[in-house]
Amino acid sequence: MHRQAPSMSRPKRLGQGYQTSHYPLPTLDGITHKLAGAHYFSVMDARSGYWAIKLTEESSKLKTFNTPFGRYRFRRLPFGIISAQDEFHRKIDEVYEGLNGVVTNGLVYGQTKEEHNRNLCAMLQRSRERGVRLNPEKSTVGVTEVSYFGHLLIKPDPQKISAIKEMEPPKNCAELETVLGMVNYLAKFAPSLSNANARLCQLLKQSSEFLWDKQHDIAFQNVKNLITREPGPILAYYDPDKELRLQVDASKYGLGAVLLQEGKPIGYVSKSLTDCEINYPQIEKELYAIWFRCKLFHQYIYGRQVIVESDLKLLESIMRKRLAAAPPRLQRMILQLQKYDFTITHRPG
Repeated sequence: MHRQAPSMSRPKRLGQGYQTSHYPLPTLDGITHKLAGAHYFSVMDARSGYWAIKLTEESSKLKTFNTPFGRYRFRRLPFGIISAQDEFHRKIDEVYEGLNGVVTNGLVYGQTKEEHNRNLCAMLQRSRERGVRLNPEKSTVGVTEVSYFGHLLIKPDPQKISAIKEMEPPKNCAELETVLGMVNYLAKFAPSLSNANARLCQLLKQSSEFLWDKQHDIAFQNVKNLITREPGPILAYYDPDKELRLQVDASKYGLGAVLLQEGKPIGYVSKSLTDCEINYPQIEKELYAIWFRCKLFHQYIYGRQVIVESDLKLLESIMRKRLAAAPPRLQRMILQLQKYDFTITHRPG
């Protein structure tokens, strides 16, 4: 049977002259705070999603391409355009704007099954009105646990965990970067990850030669165990009505923190220190840990009162002193922390 080769369009020159219209893309951290109390979920996938976006007549003409059978032009948003992803998310957000229990990328949720079903019906009705076609084969409806952005919302996707379990030790810097990228994607579920992978990160420095030894094997296995341990890590949904506690800790080579509500973790963050930062005095490391973690947890803590727990008692007195009495580096961090409403308390440890 004769098979024809598919037609392909590569709009490289068009992309070079295109004025990009940026739009903030969704993140898991940007939506989980909306899911407090939710127990039922659906994820609706748009069929050929980009093709749900109509082009203007002028834009359509710019998408003209040649074939052996004549000239054709796209009337819908094609793949391969530099700003296609931004435009798609912009239009989809406009389509479902104002609907309760519906967030970007087709996630529908509800605290009860009845509430979830109402929200889902409203989403389907809006899709019908706006001409958005959905793909039932790739959609998940009415479940209590759903994979979204590579996570099961409050715990990592088992497929990601399996992939990390099966990883072999890297043979060069490029493979190591891939390994660390996979691991860091799940960092919010792993306490003290920066301490565990500090030795591996040293291999990526320009001054270091890639020489893998037994100590790297041990560090590699420790990182895998931290992510894949049983029982697996489970986070709690953020609740805007509950007290927030931020526990921070600074070791010689890394920083770590966990955001808690009622003793349950909302998320973990960690960071390996640079060669320069390793030499900071301990009090500067502790305050740096607070500043860095407040920045990463900004969407949860900004405008909220937060209790920050540190095992360095000196921090309490430093924060009560006049700004001019602190060393210059501490002054800069204190000034950047002024937009947050927090109280530092000592946690023995």
